[in-house]
Amino acid sequence: MKKSPSEFLVVEPGKASVGEILKLLSGGVAPRPIALVSTISDDGINNLAPFSYFNTFGAKPPIIGFSVVRRIRNNKSKDTLNNLKQNRECVVHAVSHNMLQQTNLASTEYAPEIDEFKKADLRLLQPISCIRDACWNHPFRWNAKCMKSWHWAQVAVREISFSVKY
Repeated sequence: MKKSPSEFLVVEPGKASVGEILKLLSGGVAPRPIALVSTISDDGINNLAPFSYFNTFGAKPPIIGFSVVRRIRNNKSKDTLNNLKQNRECVVHAVSHNMLQQTNLASTEYAPEIDEFKKADLRLLQPISCIRDACWNHPFRWNAKCMKSWHWAQVAVREISFSVKY
């Protein structure tokens, strides 16, 4: 990274570390909404994980997306992506301020056989439609089916229904 004559920091991705690029991307697109995504494995284990690369991509059809990057320490897929590849269903929760503590607990890397709803002390709702589990106290959630995932781990989901707390 070097400064140009006009005092802009010029970043050439091939010459910058992943950490430097992540810091610049995260700081340049802010504030970012946080998604708390719940999935379930084929073995029936609940998974809950926050994602800060999350946004809406369209209204007709309603599409949202989030990025499930690989673990930095071992380059392995995260449980959320593995579960979506297995059953293509998820519930995406919009994180509100009063859910920060539980969301932070869900961000811890647990083994695949650990139920993160229990670790985050969140109560499950009964499954809605064909979608698995949702958090009871999130004010807005999308019940969704995975439309597409790419090899670099971005996921686009089509919403089946919304749940809004008034």
